[in-house]
Amino acid sequence: MSANRCIALVAMTLGLLTGCASYQPGVDSKPEMSVEEARTVVRESRIYTAAGGGVASKIELTRIGLRHVYENGRSEMCRFDQITRVERKLEAVIFLHGCQLSFDILGENNSRRFVDAVYVLKQDYLPRTAPETPQQQAAFDAVVRQYRETQPPPALPESAARFKVQAEFAVQQKRFEDAAELYAKALEVSPWWPQGRYNRGLILGELEAYPEAIRELQKYLKLEPGAPNARAVQEQIYRWESVATKGVAR
Repeated sequence: MSANRCIALVAMTLGLLTGCASYQPGVDSKPEMSVEEARTVVRESRIYTAAGGGVASKIELTRIGLRHVYENGRSEMCRFDQITRVERKLEAVIFLHGCQLSFDILGENNSRRFVDAVYVLKQDYLPRTAPETPQQQAAFDAVVRQYRETQPPPALPESAARFKVQAEFAVQQKRFEDAAELYAKALEVSPWWPQGRYNRGLILGELEAYPEAIRELQKYLKLEPGAPNARAVQEQIYRWESVATKGVAR
């Protein structure tokens, strides 16, 4: 982003022409913020667009990134894995480099917390979409072998059943992000649970988190290769693979 562009944005927002002092989380400092706190900061931030003469707009937080929604209904999606750099200039102007998005947040403290939050959320997102290591694959293969050798299949323990019920309730309320996390907690307790893999995969697909969704359905098929819906599941994987990497810049 050019210095002239930065000055123009700042001028429209604050009426100031004093340069472009920059702050980059992860470069100038490492944010000390939890993922939950980062989600709250993004959801509660008040956004303004300099190009629109200071018109209020909003940022919608999704599992895969940020959706910038303008007053006229137009929106721009910025995936976390597209963001090459998060930057704040002159206390107010936010740049999401790689997505070519820029907007304003009034107040130095608010803007710094916002860029810190986006940085934290990006760092949380990237490992979830990275390929599994050979050690992780070997560990799950061992889970599969044990599951398929156990007859009858093991019952879901109460600690996992609790998360299962909560995940199903979250789906009923259309809280799909929460449902995905609750199924993940159940699977931490019982990684061999096929239905949990399948359900979580479908929810992640609904959230457009395709790499994660594909991985869950692949694990479902490893656990239940002869499932009646195995062909349909494989075809869903193929569909998601066709869109999983579109628009991704690494």
